[in-house]
Amino acid sequence: MPGEFFRAKYVWEHGDREQAFELLRQAIGAKIGTDPFARPDYLTAGSRVGRYESFVASLLPGTFINSARPFLLAPFGRVWAALWELDQYIEWIDILLQYDFFRAPEAIGFDEEEFAPPANDERDFNAIVQVLEASARKGELSPAPEDEPNGGRPVLTLERIDAVEDARWGALKPRLRARLAEAYAASPTAPWKRRIDEDPEGVAINFLHDLFSRYGGSPNSAVAGRWEAICRLHSAYADAARKALAKLLSSVTAAHAVDIVKFDARRDVPDGIAWLQGLAKALDTGVFSDLG
Repeated sequence: MPGEFFRAKYVWEHGDREQAFELLRQAIGAKIGTDPFARPDYLTAGSRVGRYESFVASLLPGTFINSARPFLLAPFGRVWAALWELDQYIEWIDILLQYDFFRAPEAIGFDEEEFAPPANDERDFNAIVQVLEASARKGELSPAPEDEPNGGRPVLTLERIDAVEDARWGALKPRLRARLAEAYAASPTAPWKRRIDEDPEGVAINFLHDLFSRYGGSPNSAVAGRWEAICRLHSAYADAARKALAKLLSSVTAAHAVDIVKFDARRDVPDGIAWLQGLAKALDTGVFSDLG
């Protein structure tokens, strides 16, 4: 269900880390049909990990303290693909590129036995290939390095895949490279226009994540600086954001607007429509100081 990742993020940032983990566990588990993670008590307790995305990143390759026992209960490929469907974020690409699918069993610390992550098979490799290929064909995933960091799309270049050691990825590497090359060649030449036509609300919500939610609830002064950079360097993305927000405002209900602003823009306001209208004005004027 759309929005589950950012609902969990909201719960995490409001102090209930156990519930945030449970929401994420359920969302991924529902997609893959099995429990994805062991409960990482030392990560949810205290202040070891502050940022929610850092917590999620720790679950994928991480292990229990003083142990080689992984948090993963299901194959990485299957879990990663489900996470990507929940949230298309560049940090998940970085984790994928660094992952070793063939890590040997090991024991450290207080381990009395050797541990290795659950093994990946062809189905798990296919899960990764399929979700990334679909994103590339829709224009949601970019092959262009210049789209980082303010272009509104996560980037995965073919050169970064080429740089992965064969021994860490095995058959996944040539398969993903070939399918992504085909998908990029078939992707729309004007991806933002295509996405506005097909899913304007999705574009608007992703923009709220990009501008407000992803970077720890940035103050409005920092938001203004990022918006200026987007307008200067990525005019197609800026234009799409304005159009998507206008389309959202033309149809959104009051209750849905409150939820969107709360979970996707990290602002608790009584009138979501008024806040979104204020944002539309700020995007036109560049003045965000009046935005709550």
